[in-house]
Amino acid sequence: EGRRLPRANTSLSPRPCRNDKLKIHMRKHTGERPYSCQHCSARFLHSYDLKNHMHLHTGARPYECYLCHKAF
Repeated sequence: EGRRLPRANTSLSPRPCRNDKLKIHMRKHTGERPYSCQHCSARFLHSYDLKNHMHLHTGARPYECYLCHKAF
């Protein structure tokens, strides 16, 4: 007897698949990078990666070690 695979998104599924998560995941396979930097040619899969990248251009260091106070 073979193993059963999880069911796809159907009305009988207890938890439907999140279409937005699948869409983001598919970017890994398609190479789509919809978030682009306005200062250089960098492109990103996720908006939060672009946000972190922007610190390079602005010089912002929003994260600080609470022990030594070094900023990153």
